[in-house]
Amino acid sequence: MDVNNVEVNAGPIAGVPFFIESEHVSFRPIDTNDFHIIKELHELFFPIKYDDAFYEKICTGTAVVGKGRLFSSLAVFHGEVIGFVLGQFIDYPARCEDKGMFSTDREPKTVFYILTLGLVEKYRRTGLGSKLIQQCEDFANLDWECGAVYLHVITYNTSAIRFYRKNNYTELRCISEFYHFNDKYHDSYLYVRYLNNYKAPLQNRVWSTASYFLDASIGYVTSLFSFFNPIATFASIFPAQDRAHKLANIENEEEQQKKRNSAPANIVCKDGVCTIDMNINDAIEESQGSEMNV
Repeated sequence: MDVNNVEVNAGPIAGVPFFIESEHVSFRPIDTNDFHIIKELHELFFPIKYDDAFYEKICTGTAVVGKGRLFSSLAVFHGEVIGFVLGQFIDYPARCEDKGMFSTDREPKTVFYILTLGLVEKYRRTGLGSKLIQQCEDFANLDWECGAVYLHVITYNTSAIRFYRKNNYTELRCISEFYHFNDKYHDSYLYVRYLNNYKAPLQNRVWSTASYFLDASIGYVTSLFSFFNPIATFASIFPAQDRAHKLANIENEEEQQKKRNSAPANIVCKDGVCTIDMNINDAIEESQGSEMNV
């Protein structure tokens, strides 16, 4: 369900006062008094609209999917709720809609699904998002029969995708038309972090390994080609924009020269002295030069 709101970077705080990661930030479960703030933050963060029954379940600790245990954590800074994460255990494969997440030779009895994860904008890129997702993983690891923590993320949310990858989540597959809002369907990626030595299906592991070596090979060949290719060497010295600008100037100069050569000279005679005045093309070029170089 996680669509549109996570921090971009997982790691130490950058550009935010040190106390953000100190004891001034506390974490606690959601309770019945949090109904309005949780609803407000969801409506602020996500394009999907949830009904009140969804928030009532969350605030009373009731499972949203099936009967699995619900987990919630609020990040509170100086009394202000600045972020949250919601998740729950789901029986696998009985109540899990995302079948085929595991190798057929060993499947778990349960999985942990991250429902939503969000942070107030000014507190993103502080490492708090990583702490919230780590709390989910710690909770999931309490059940040794839990095979993975997983979630969905909309395909255009590149910030969220980078965040989950940095936190060791693997893209398992793309699901067509998973989300529906604003009268339009949107695709989703399924991201998984495996626990307790459970593994992805064999074909995913083979493809992941092959992709790794393919990317490495392409990078090696590209660097090798750049080393021996004079055109690539030229490209590395002169960026594309600079090269285009230089070529445009050369072509323009050649064109102006052709016009000057073909245009008749303007001979001016005064007091018996005759000089050749510059033609109209030179005059235009001089008058524009200062503006073009600003």
